[in-house]
Formats: sequence, structure tokens, C-alpha cells
Amino acid sequence: MLDSAFQRAYRKAVDFDLTDAGGETRTILISETLIVPEDNSKVMLTGVDITNRKIAERRAAVQNEQLIQADKLASLGVLVSGVA
Repeated sequence: MLDSAFQRAYRKAVDFDLTDAGGETRTILISETLIVPEDNSKVMLTGVDITNRKIAERRAAVQNEQLIQADKLASLGVLVSGVA
């Protein structure tokens, strides 16, 4: 019965920032799952701290942008050397 309830589950997730007791901002992912068994509905909420993942995503985006800029400069160097 529980397996069939999970198969018909509705899932939704949202992340938000909050400040902990030490004053540090943390990013929390809250997942909501609405389980609809035969007799009544239940909602299950789970929270996960995804601060480190968000930091890694931001660093990867910055590194990607730096790589794009370096590639543009390299292309410009090739173009200029071909003209000279």
C-alpha cells in the first residue's frame, strides 16, 4: 500500500536562505511530498542544507566565465599574430 502511495506522490522543492544562530547565512532546500494513500493525505517535509553545493556552483560559474575570457584572449592573440 505504501509503495503505491509513493508512486502517486506529488513532490515540490524550494530553496531559501536563512541566518543561523552564529550569523552565517545558510541555503536550505525544503522538499514537500504529498502522499495520497487510500484513507487520507499526508505531507512529508524534508530539509537539507545545500550551502556548500551552492558555493561550489557559484565557483564553477566564475571559473567557467574566466575560461571563456581566456579563450577569447587566446583567439584574439592568434588573430593579431596572423595580421602581423
